[in-house]
Formats: sequence, C-alpha cells, structure tokens
Amino acid sequence: MNRQLASSFVVTVVASLGVASIGGGCGSTISYGGEGGEGGQTSTPIPEECPEALPGQGAACSDPGLFCQYDEICPGAFQAARCDGGRWVVETPPPCNPPACPEQRPANLSSCPEEGLTCSYPDLECGSVFYGCLGGLWEEESGCPPVAPCPNELPVNGAECDYYPGAEPPYAVGCSYDVETPSCGASTATADCVFSSLAGLELWEVSFESLCSVPPSECQSHTHESFCDADPNCRWLAEPYCSEGLNPSVVAGCYPAAPCTTGSCGPGATCTIVDHDPCYQQYCDACTGETPICLPTN
Repeated sequence: MNRQLASSFVVTVVASLGVASIGGGCGSTISYGGEGGEGGQTSTPIPEECPEALPGQGAACSDPGLFCQYDEICPGAFQAARCDGGRWVVETPPPCNPPACPEQRPANLSSCPEEGLTCSYPDLECGSVFYGCLGGLWEEESGCPPVAPCPNELPVNGAECDYYPGAEPPYAVGCSYDVETPSCGASTATADCVFSSLAGLELWEVSFESLCSVPPSECQSHTHESFCDADPNCRWLAEPYCSEGLNPSVVAGCYPAAPCTTGSCGPGATCTIVDHDPCYQQYCDACTGETPICLPTN
C-alpha cells in the first residue's frame, strides 16, 4: 500500500542525512556524529583568551594553565593572573620602593620607622643597594663592602692597626689629617695600614706632605710620636719595660737622633746614660736598653 511505502521513504531520508551539525551559542561548537562514529557526540571549546583587564582574585576561568601578564609594576616585575582549578589566581609583586622608604639612602644603623621594611636605592659603583629595618635600625643588606674607618686622630707610626671584618680591605688606608707641628707649622699627614713582614701583622705607616727638620736641640718640640719619627734629626724614646735601676729611666718623648757625647750638650745639660725600651714599636724581645741623652744638670 502507499502508506507503507511512505513510511519506508521517511526512514531512508533520515538515514541518508548521516550527520547534522548545529551551531551552538556561547563561543563553542557542538558536533553530532563525527568521523568514523555512529551517532556519538563531542564538544570542542575554543581556547580561552586573556581578559583585557586584570581579573578579580578567585573569578571563574575555564582554561587551566592559562597565564596572563598585565601592568609592569617595577622594571621586570608585572601583575599577572593564572587559571588554576577553574579560578583566577592573581599575582601582584611588592612595590619597588614602599612609600615609607626615605627618599635618600639612609645611613647604616640609623633609626628606621617600620620593622621589616625593605628599601632599595641605586648605587653607581655597586648597583642596587638594599636596606632592611631590623630592631629599629637600618641595616645594609647588600651593596659595596663597608670601608674600614680611619682613626679620629693621627695614629702613631708603627702602631698596630685595628682589624674590621667584612670591610674591603679590612684595614684603613689613605687616612688624611691636617696637622699643626709646633716648630714647622701646618702640614698634611697620611696614614696607611700596611703589612709588616717583620712583625707579621699590619702596622700604621705615617707620612707627611711636608715637614721641616728641627735642630737636635729642639726635638722635644715634636709632641706627637709621628712628627718625631718623621724628622731625621730626632727619635722617640719610650720608658723601659724593665730596668735594673743602675740608670735613670728616660721620660717618654722626642730626643736628638744622634747619641750625645761628653761635653756636647751645652750649658746647663749633661750627657747621661738612661734606660729606655729598645723594642718600642718594633718587634724584639729586649725590655730595656741604654742610650746617652742630654739631661738638665741638677
């Protein structure tokens, strides 16, 4: 009958269609059937793109592992967001220099306002230098090694130098002093801490830009040991560590470099043998020695 034929015809038409594709909304494509399949269906989403603006923390996302980079906060440091577990994780780097940081680089170990605050400053020689606020004081955390400080006063020539661990070098060098010598007027002294192979340690080496020599009779006008040592006409004598009491002990001071002889001291003075420290500012074992100097006649 014609009715039966019509029914068969409808089945044949549907089978001949094979696969029908319907375009869905919301940026996705839904396919029915597929290559080699028999009426199955798959869903292939279009990869998610980065939002134009930084997403909110915890906002929904659909592409795990997607990483999006936004505004540059500091050189090389950006705001960013990554899709993790269906939610945006927003990553914001700390500010380059918090507002509380001083505009100028603080002095090391000076007071600071906020515990844990870290500040960075440019440095022409060492690049960036960082300071941390610890215990109420700024502490330099990186940068140039500190410089060993110079003594406040001109050191004694030949005296042992102080050691400053962490400084580069660990001993002071190039220390300059404006000095006024009693006999020769103004001068400039330079002190360097140098290694002495004889002593096996670092000692002060003092030199003068200009220093006149005084007559031997005026050596006592050099009240500083370094002035006395720099004058070839004079020598500094120190009290002995030990003495047998046979000779008077010298009074520490500056004396003529040449030992006196009988009759060479002039009126009111006598050439007298005294005990002194022959190893003063030198490295030997003797604790006393004899030398003739001119002393006032009693």
